Amino acid sequence: MREDPLPVAHPNEKFYEGDNQYRNSGQALEYKDLNKHTQEAFDKGQDVHIQASPSQAELLYKNFKIMKEKVRSQMKETILEKYGNAADWDKLPRELLLGQSEMQLEYDRAGRIIKGQEAAFPRSKYEEDILINNHATVWGYKCCMQTILNSYCTGAAGIEAAETANMKNFSDRDRLTKQCVRS
Repeated sequence: MREDPLPVAHPNEKFYEGDNQYRNSGQALEYKDLNKHTQEAFDKGQDVHIQASPSQAELLYKNFKIMKEKVRSQMKETILEKYGNAADWDKLPRELLLGQSEMQLEYDRAGRIIKGQEAAFPRSKYEEDILINNHATVWGYKCCMQTILNSYCTGAAGIEAAETANMKNFSDRDRLTKQCVRS
């Protein structure tokens, strides 16, 4: 039956929802996934066919689902191991949560602490401001004007060497252009 037998009835009072409701529920979805997996496995070179050997196809699909779940759980474990799980951490101290505390400090006119403890700033769990290859800045290589990633810092001597090389290149270029103009 393709059409609604009661087209004029109120939608809430209808018992018929159409034939497609059965295609998207129950074991029909499982069979659709099994069929799709079997076709993809056949396209990738495995000798499996859902009508010729349904038991083999179903066993292959079950093994695939188990392996997929193992890979997913291993991936989750490695991510949690690498980055941690903020949901599992114990309750953070109140100072970190609110950015304030009940500790009382007294300051002089210059802003130095006279009485009380100096407040400790919360530290990040990530590494910050790590300088590599003898550089004095994090990125941009402000110290030696290097433009190559992971290059070693040469400092002021490197800046002077680059300037002299540029000056030499400009003077050679000017000399060559003058010779070309004369001839």
